[in-house]
Amino acid sequence: IIDREAEIENMEMLGREGLAGQLYGQFENGLVYSFISGQPLDSLQLSENAVAIAHELSRWHSLSDPTNQEKEARVFTTIRAWMERVKGKLANGQEEYFKRHIANVQEKYKHSKLVFCHNDLLAPNIIKTQDNTVKFIDYEYAAWSLPWFDIANHFCEYAGFECDWGRLPGDREQVVFLRAYFQNPVGCDLESSEC
Repeated sequence: IIDREAEIENMEMLGREGLAGQLYGQFENGLVYSFISGQPLDSLQLSENAVAIAHELSRWHSLSDPTNQEKEARVFTTIRAWMERVKGKLANGQEEYFKRHIANVQEKYKHSKLVFCHNDLLAPNIIKTQDNTVKFIDYEYAAWSLPWFDIANHFCEYAGFECDWGRLPGDREQVVFLRAYFQNPVGCDLESSEC
């Protein structure tokens, strides 16, 4: 599931953009990169840091693709890879149902703007720095994908490892997050399905 070569490319690009620590070197089974000073969040701290997280995520989503190539949103290639892993293990009809559903969603968003997404914004991957900003770590799933998936996936992380779905952000919290996110616009608006 993890592409270590892509992770290294991600670290190099993010480091150049000031969104990650600098990658100093790699060896057979590891990497040497700069330390990001701060404390990892826990899921109960996501809400109180929502504005800072939204600002940082907007910075990530504002990166431009240097190759200017049409790409498929990574969320779909990842889902297909995971579907292959559970092939034959789902209840009758579920596999076909999921494949149809995924194909419908992919068709709906086939012309959407792809942005550089973290794709794994769980609380421990968010470091709160001493100046009350946040930095993201762990870049192995980062890729060009749909901004809405990255945001929705982050909201799901409010439930934490305990899967307490009662902690998901309500409408008001989501609006606060999105307003902070759009203070650094990426060329999208709330009503558009074209982003």
